[in-house]
Amino acid sequence: MKKFITAIIFFTTLFFLTISANADVIYDNLSATSGGNASIALGPLGDSFSTGASGFTLGEVKLLLGAPVPGDGGSFSVVLVNNSSYTIGTVSDSQLSSSQLTVIDMTLTSPQTLAANKQYWIELFPNHNPDTSAIWSWSGDTSGTGVSGEYIFINGAFPTTERGAFQMQLSSPSAVPIPAAVWLLGSGLIGLVGVRRKLKK
Repeated sequence: MKKFITAIIFFTTLFFLTISANADVIYDNLSATSGGNASIALGPLGDSFSTGASGFTLGEVKLLLGAPVPGDGGSFSVVLVNNSSYTIGTVSDSQLSSSQLTVIDMTLTSPQTLAANKQYWIELFPNHNPDTSAIWSWSGDTSGTGVSGEYIFINGAFPTTERGAFQMQLSSPSAVPIPAAVWLLGSGLIGLVGVRRKLKK
């Protein structure tokens, strides 16, 4: 009986570990080889992305960044822009490294529901006094999800991403266990315990 209960606990734990699905990704060139960088102090800098026919819920933003002078006290804002803007958060230069690029992972406290078939922008705005030394890495590899055919914003111009794009990953909120499935699993396990006891008698 003890072995049976142990087996139930094991498979229940396994169920909770596997039930959560991976988040959907709408844009991703984060792991591409860096081809250079641009100074956020000269910004704003921006990178566009587009939703499909079913729209998208943005829940997480990852950016590949660096800072030649992490201790300069500078910072910048990360903003989702369309007809209106939503500030995702603020990044301090002290969070970055001068020796290597750093992935900054930002989870939206309020996931944003994006309309279908629309173009949106992730923009980085420098917060002056003092100026930020932060840089945003770009890559000439446009084979990643959602990268080709988009635009960047740099030095007041809007070149296409065919020559390169700033490096980021945009995804939906991580999935959570489905309550109905949890109740179904629990009911099944209770039933198995009852059957086991009856067979023992």
